[in-house]
Amino acid sequence: MAIPTEKGKKQLVVTIIVVVAIFGGTYSTYLVLQASFHTPIPIVVVTSGSMEPTIYRGDVLFVKNVPPEEIVAGSHLERTGDVIIYETRGLWASPISEPVVHRVVNKTFTAGKWYFTTQGDNVITNSNPDLYLVPEDKVYGKVVGIIPQIGQVKLFLDDTGLAIPLLAFLALLLVISIIWDYTHPEKKETKQDGTEDPGVSNPGEPLAPAPAPA
Repeated sequence: MAIPTEKGKKQLVVTIIVVVAIFGGTYSTYLVLQASFHTPIPIVVVTSGSMEPTIYRGDVLFVKNVPPEEIVAGSHLERTGDVIIYETRGLWASPISEPVVHRVVNKTFTAGKWYFTTQGDNVITNSNPDLYLVPEDKVYGKVVGIIPQIGQVKLFLDDTGLAIPLLAFLALLLVISIIWDYTHPEKKETKQDGTEDPGVSNPGEPLAPAPAPA
């Protein structure tokens, strides 16, 4: 095995720094959104069609926490009022893992707390309001922005179960690449220095003229 050169070691350090910066930057951005929007879930990928045709499966939503008294109730048919994201654990008899994204169609203030009646916009699957009133402490926030369909990749990976295997495969490729560059620095240096293999003519040099026939 080749002995890593100083240049190879520097390249390894740079590669590690770049990888850490990418993952760290992504995580930092999420933390900034959490702080800016005052919610632990500032970004949500829609996983069902209960809000169609307003919001579709695969849309990415930006969520901002607001005071409960500022949440506006509207109409299911006219699609007015705020769309909120709320937690079902401790609320539904059979809670689901993902937060629910539904429109507020009514609100009441009881015993010092706001409660919201919600309903999906889909007139086929959600013709009636949701069964449970949503207390203010279960609300993550309201939808303040939508990016259509860019969450389809995440849904595909989740539905097919490929998310973890794909991440593991990419991580393995990265590790192999780092180890190869670290243990074979002379190959990369040869290419960068433009060193030619022996016995191979340089195509940039003019060929010597053939000798004239006797």
